[in-house]
Amino acid sequence: QQAGGFGPKTALPFAFGTIEVPKVKDKTPAIRTLLDVRKPDSDRFKALREVKPSVLDQQSARNAVERCLLFDPTSKLRKNCAEALAPLARTHVPTQRVLLHAARTEGDDDVHKKLADLASKFVGLSRLETMATWQAMLVDPGTPSRAADKVGRYLRKERNVPNLELAVTKCLLVKSLDTGKKSPCVDLVRELDPDARQRVALAYLQNFLPSSEGERKVFKDLIRAVPERGTPMRDDVVEALRRYTLVPAVGRWRGTLVYEWMRHAPKSAATVSHLLLLAKETDTAIPALRGLG
Repeated sequence: QQAGGFGPKTALPFAFGTIEVPKVKDKTPAIRTLLDVRKPDSDRFKALREVKPSVLDQQSARNAVERCLLFDPTSKLRKNCAEALAPLARTHVPTQRVLLHAARTEGDDDVHKKLADLASKFVGLSRLETMATWQAMLVDPGTPSRAADKVGRYLRKERNVPNLELAVTKCLLVKSLDTGKKSPCVDLVRELDPDARQRVALAYLQNFLPSSEGERKVFKDLIRAVPERGTPMRDDVVEALRRYTLVPAVGRWRGTLVYEWMRHAPKSAATVSHLLLLAKETDTAIPALRGLG
């Protein structure tokens, strides 16, 4: 743990049990076709339509569709299997746990979104497990950006989400080529209390160096999401911003960073001295001179 919050190696305090879906022994022709990945996709889609009406009252049909959701190589069929489980999943806890496990391990965007929609309607399963799964999806580098946006919206509708500060911090510190998936985490920063927002910002500043345009946008949005109206930025956060203005690796974007720092820097002799130093460098001369003015 860092001085201001959580570091990138801090683990989420969630423990998810293993999921074991029983192998289907009593197989109808439709179930055999559904589970045989060597069959043409068209045959397996047809088989699912035949099996679907039996999911509510036959365990073999339910287990077959659950195994389809977890193991089938065709993403569209996995999505259809999730939809087939929807009526049962609303109140049936074992099926809910299978769907949450699938959400934590799925790699396809459309399937992810379908699973998030289903989980938002669960009744009977502890909301804590559902919210924990959504947070685990946020910090998983493999979660597609649209799915991250979906679970981010669901989390914003909740109140008093346990461990949200840690999950948001880890999400922002994940090194990912898809920086768009961090935008939902910035939006969630606004759901935290003022002190937690500043801790998130400090942890980010202590552990991350924005090196792409996408990361720089995330950085700017985060800094602007931190202070509430009338609440000053904490001194240690302002100091971390100041140190960033001295990092050459930030490149031409340092000028924007100087503007962000000046919005919160104290009007002091130390600030003037730092601006004079920045005025001597090409990347920061213009904003530093404006700040001195």
